[in-house]
Parts: sequence; structure tokens; C-alpha cells
Amino acid sequence: MPLFKTIPTREQYLVREKGTGRTHIIEGPNYVNAFRKSFERLNPSAASERQYIYIEELSGDVRHVPGPSLIFFNPIIHNYIVCKDGIALDASSALVVYKQISESDEVEQRVVYGPTLFLPTADEWLHSFSWHGPTQENKTDYKPNLNKFTVLKIIPDQMYFNVNDARTKDDALIRIKLMIFYELREVNVMLKQTADPIADIINAVSSDTITFLAKVTYEEFVDAANALNNLDSFPNLVSRAKRMGFLISKVIYRGFKADDKLQNIHDQAVSNRNNLRLTREKEVNTQKQEETQLLAEKQKLELEKKVEVEQMKNAFEIKKQELGLSIELAKKSLTENLRQEKEVHDSYMNNEWAKYEHKLRHYKLLKSMGVDLTEYLLRENPKPGKVIKYVSNNTDSIHIHHGTDPAKH
Repeated sequence: MPLFKTIPTREQYLVREKGTGRTHIIEGPNYVNAFRKSFERLNPSAASERQYIYIEELSGDVRHVPGPSLIFFNPIIHNYIVCKDGIALDASSALVVYKQISESDEVEQRVVYGPTLFLPTADEWLHSFSWHGPTQENKTDYKPNLNKFTVLKIIPDQMYFNVNDARTKDDALIRIKLMIFYELREVNVMLKQTADPIADIINAVSSDTITFLAKVTYEEFVDAANALNNLDSFPNLVSRAKRMGFLISKVIYRGFKADDKLQNIHDQAVSNRNNLRLTREKEVNTQKQEETQLLAEKQKLELEKKVEVEQMKNAFEIKKQELGLSIELAKKSLTENLRQEKEVHDSYMNNEWAKYEHKLRHYKLLKSMGVDLTEYLLRENPKPGKVIKYVSNNTDSIHIHHGTDPAKH
């Protein structure tokens, strides 16, 4: 037996002294005298920041040490030590937590909503729920206490459920297939009102469905089955869910199943209706095709007419443009002729005016020289003599004789 004992780093040993029976803890790193001593290595339990250490002492006390922490099991004071995970809650989850009030028999209840990491203390415990749940073999077959959990889901959810053996007014047995959409809105209300809300939902929807079927015959139900998609057909379900803190947002009717005889009759009726519907759809399609063909022909004729009208408009525009061009050319030609005639006339008038001015200057000059202009003008322009009328080739002509013998002319 060695006289000294080495205690490594981050280890603890329980030391018992032989003879006296005294015990104490030695933590490493250490180097101790081992004479008449026994050493027992203590097992550590380490918890991360998302965990806690559950400690049950020999005295009966229970402690929770949140992480990060390291506890060594001491058989002198500890009965049980284990490291447990905290409960991570997302935004759609909640916990119901109970806490014993110190020095009192009262218990405090609170709801912890996510997102958070819940680490319970030693005087806290969680509510365990035990609800109806679907069997593994059939998602529409619900049995008591199949759904056990502690974390509540407070997001919209749905369940499939069949109402079996519901009777119509004419005593036909039918199975109604439903899908129910629900959401937990008020946890505290649910805790006070029910221990199993799924069972209450099942009972309420079964009651509403049976009441609905009891008012109609089988044939009437087949025609009115879509009414089961309306929440107004489930008053008990909606009111009971509201009292439990739940919201029923929708109920979907997924069909029904009758007994074999009724089902065969129904299937045959459905087949006949489908055949009639297919025949009617075929006739409608044929009629639509004919209407489409007639419409296409009508559109074709309208298009051809439109094209013809456009062609006539284009030809008219071309003629109009040609006529306008001819008028413009004629206008320009007439303008040019008028301009030329004006130039000739202006030239003639200018020449005549020049002659007149020349004569006027001549007369003025003669007057300045003392010439009798009257006598002068009479000499230049003698009075006309006899007027002799000649007839030649059936044409009358007049000749003015200025005093000479007309025979000489």
C-alpha cells in the first residue's frame, strides 16, 4: 500500500480514515498521505447551460442546480444525481407549471409561453395531459389516454373523425367522414373547463351530425350533404369549443359511407348521374364547337368585309390624292398663265404709258414754242368724212372717208 496518494486535477475523492471513521473530501490536484486511509473516487455530473442537475439527498430534500455546473456524487449525503435537459419551447408551445408555496398548502399555477428555455426549480412540477388520441391503425379511431404529453401546442391543428352509425329520417345508417380544424386560444380556460378537450370535441361534433341526419331522408341527405361544410351545421361543437378556450375555424365534409345495399344503390345512382352528366357535357361541347365554328365563320366574313372596305377606302384615298394632284397641277398651270398674261398686259400698258408720256412731253414742248395745239391736233387727226358702207361676201363693212374720192380706194 503506497504511503501517498496523487489526486489528479478536476477530480474529487472521498477519504475515510480507518479507526476513527471520519470522512472528508479531497479535490485535485493534490498529493496526500495515504496511511490508514481509503480513497473512493466520486463520479461527476456536468450540466451545460441548457441543462440542470437533479439532486436527491439522503435527507429527502431535492435540489435543482441549473447549468453550467459540475456536481460530484457524494454517497455520504446524496441518494441520486442525474443531469436533465431543459425544456425548449418555441413560439407555438406552452407549459403549465405548478409551484408549492413555501410554508403553505397552496399551489400556484402559471402558464409558460415560448419561445424560451424552461429550467424547473425543485419546488415546481409540470402538468401532464392525457387526451383522446388516434390509434396507429386508423387515424379516425380515437381512444382515451392515447395522447400523453406535457408541452401544449397553441397553433392551429386538425383532426380526422368519422361519425359512425348515424341514422337518417328514414332509418338509413350512414358513416359521416369529417375533418375538424381547431386552435387552442385560452390555456387557463381550457384547464378549468375540461380534462380532455378532444373527447368533448368528438362528443359535440357527433351530436351535431346525428341531429342533422335525423331531420332528412337518405335522398335528401345526398342532395344536402354539402351543408356539413358550413359551421352553422355544428352549433354544439362551436359553442362547446368556445367554452373550453378553443376556436373551431372550419369543418370539412369528406364524404359518407352507407351500408352495402344502400351504397350499391347510391353508387348506381351516382354512375347514372355521371353518365347523364357526361352525355350532357358531350352535347354541350358539341354545341359549343358548332357555336365556335359559326363564330369563326362570322368573324371570317366580318374580316373579309373589313378588308374589302379597307381596300375601297385605300382606292378612294388614292383617287382622291390623284384628283387633288391634278387640281393642284391645273391650279399651278392657271396661276402661271395668269401671271404670264399679267406680265404681257403690264408690258403693253407700260409701253402705252411711255408713248403717252412721250406725246405729252412733245405737246408741252410745242405749247412752250407757241404752237396752237388745237389746230395741230386737228391737222394730225382730221374729222372723218363720208361713211361708205361696203357689202362684200354677205358681210357688211364700214369705211370712213376723210374727203378723198372713195373710188380711189
